[in-house]
Amino acid sequence: MTCTPGTSSITVTWTAAAGADSYEVSVWGDAERTTTTTGTSATFGGLSPGIYVVSVVSMRGDETGPGNGAGCRIEAPSDSPTTTTVPTTTTTTTTTTTTTTTTVPPAEPDPEPEYDPALAAPANMSCSAGSSSITLRWDAVAGAESYEVAMWGEAEIMRTTTGTSITFDDLQPGIYVFGVYAISSNGIGPGEGVGCLIQDSNQPVSDPAPPPTTTTTTVPPATEPPDPPADHSVSCSVDGDTMSVQWSAVAGAVQFWVWGEHSSGHPRVGQLVWEGDIDKTRHTFVSMTEGTYSVWVEALVDDVYQEVGRTNCTVGGQPEPDPGPEYDPALVAPANMSCSAGSSAITLRWDAVAGAESYEVAVWGEAEIMRTTSDTSITFDDLQPGIYVFGVYAISSNGIGPGEGVGCLISPPDPPPNTPVQLPEGQAASFGDLPDTHSLGPEVLAAAQRGIVTGTTSGNYEPNRPATRAEVAAPLVRLWQVLGGDCPADGTRFLDIAPGQLRSDAACLQAVGITSGTTPSTYSPSKLVTRAQTASFLVRMWRLAGRTCPVDAELAFEDVDPSSVHADNIACLHALGLTTGKTPTTYDPGGSVTRAQVAAFGVRLDDLVKETGGGAGS
Repeated sequence: MTCTPGTSSITVTWTAAAGADSYEVSVWGDAERTTTTTGTSATFGGLSPGIYVVSVVSMRGDETGPGNGAGCRIEAPSDSPTTTTVPTTTTTTTTTTTTTTTTVPPAEPDPEPEYDPALAAPANMSCSAGSSSITLRWDAVAGAESYEVAMWGEAEIMRTTTGTSITFDDLQPGIYVFGVYAISSNGIGPGEGVGCLIQDSNQPVSDPAPPPTTTTTTVPPATEPPDPPADHSVSCSVDGDTMSVQWSAVAGAVQFWVWGEHSSGHPRVGQLVWEGDIDKTRHTFVSMTEGTYSVWVEALVDDVYQEVGRTNCTVGGQPEPDPGPEYDPALVAPANMSCSAGSSAITLRWDAVAGAESYEVAVWGEAEIMRTTSDTSITFDDLQPGIYVFGVYAISSNGIGPGEGVGCLISPPDPPPNTPVQLPEGQAASFGDLPDTHSLGPEVLAAAQRGIVTGTTSGNYEPNRPATRAEVAAPLVRLWQVLGGDCPADGTRFLDIAPGQLRSDAACLQAVGITSGTTPSTYSPSKLVTRAQTASFLVRMWRLAGRTCPVDAELAFEDVDPSSVHADNIACLHALGLTTGKTPTTYDPGGSVTRAQVAAFGVRLDDLVKETGGGAGS
């Protein structure tokens, strides 16, 4: 699957899927659109510059099959350079006027701040990721007047803030690395880093269970290029279980990777030394396992890593009798590495390396594991959810070759759908922003008492705020369960909802037939719920509870199109007495529903089912 951007359009192409007779193609970003085609390409026009996510789902008749997703960016047009001219001299006579112009040069950029040794690195860094954004937080640094924040990932961004938090928006799914540096009037201090993951919510999901979410990223090189510069050197010193590595300065280097690998292959340690650190030619590893380590340093110069040098270092006692394999320059790094994750296992695959007799595979994550295989695939079982980084190295009888890395994610399972949490008997529900005079106040409190709705923050309910499709998912699930309904385990996970509570609730509503989504693969959680949609949600639940609509239900509202898919449900809702309309003759089908109205509709339906006896499935 490929995505090709134009100046205001995106064209998606893919390989035909066996058995498919059509394809559903969706795009999310500045616009949300879905189209169906029998070909193997689709174009979306009239798009603004920005980042878009597209998905292609194979179809056969009315059945939805597996699909795939991709990201695509429409670049903003570059501005034309401008030159500012200012008149400097004008001479006037009776016959001639002369005007002289001169070009004003651009202002010089501000110089980079000097290093301030009085500043400390920001502590307690943390990150929280949304569907397309990441928010960083850290503790204030004494003496800091501002903070410089660098981001590396899908894009490289540098921003400055005076606060102790910052949000990056419009990000694509993937792994991002951040660095935060304190700045004072005297200069810049040392930095602290953290990694953060935006999960890919656009991966297609098929029954009976969602496929694992896999995030792949290339890790920094774990081995050196051949023929290191002769004028660079690396040495080490040992004090007990502490190993200090020193290296000579490298002109133009902006960061270094310091590596140490035990002769047994485990442990393998590494440290990234950033530009701006107090000492860029030394790093100390502590609590090292006894034995001999192969130690090497790599410098990043002009976006390319080059080896500074390598040495051996022995921690505690005599050198290990088996120093491990030597480096074999005839071997190359394994190519086309990929990983696929299950609920507790990850399988790696790679292309065979010419001359390799076996492969050494290392994994870092919840556990550090080293294994050897003669195949070109390997599976690690009994893993916990989280991000794992793997390195694969080819081995011959002459030694070990360079390695290749890949990152892989085991997603945590979706939580069960929201269950009603009724207040203890005798404890009344209350909300600070719900006045006694509110017309729907008693029904809101009753809905909260029964566990159908919950408040927002600080003891409030925000009764008059329009509700989104995301906000009504949980109350509808809780109402369904209050009525005695169950949530099947095989509901479709909509592609536009990231893993979590909302996706479980929406999947339950789809599985039991309360919603079919805005398309077969999307729920549109951020859109407001209309009064027409609310009528269909409630009447479907009424029917699923074993009830029927009155045979004399007629459409009493002049503003409802009789041909609308919601018309019969609006007529049924009115005939049941669950709504009287905005006026006796209007319903306002396209209007939004407030949070108070969601609670009131839920209580009325619950009361009606109980009055007539039975419940869901009866």
